[in-house]
Amino acid sequence: MSYNLWTDLIDKSPDANTCISNFPISELPIYESAIQQYDNSEMLYIKEDAYDIDGNLISENMSIHCNKWVDLSDFWEIFGQIKKKS
Repeated sequence: MSYNLWTDLIDKSPDANTCISNFPISELPIYESAIQQYDNSEMLYIKEDAYDIDGNLISENMSIHCNKWVDLSDFWEIFGQIKKKS
C-alpha cells in the first residue's frame, strides 16, 4: 500500500522524488545557514515552490531537496541548533 501511495505522490508533485520538506519562507535563512554548515552541502538545494501531497502549490512556502538518498541526521541536527538560536 505504501508503494502505491509513494508512486501517486511522485506522479502528482513536481520534484517529489527529491523533496525532503516544505517550509515557510520566513525560515529560509535557517535552511540556508544549515546547508552551508552541512558537510555534504552540494547534495542539498532549495526551490522557491512547495507542493502538497496532491501536487497543489503551497503559498508562502519553499522546499528543500536532496539529489541523493542519504541519511540526513547530521543536517537536521545542524538545522535544529541554528533554529534554537534564532
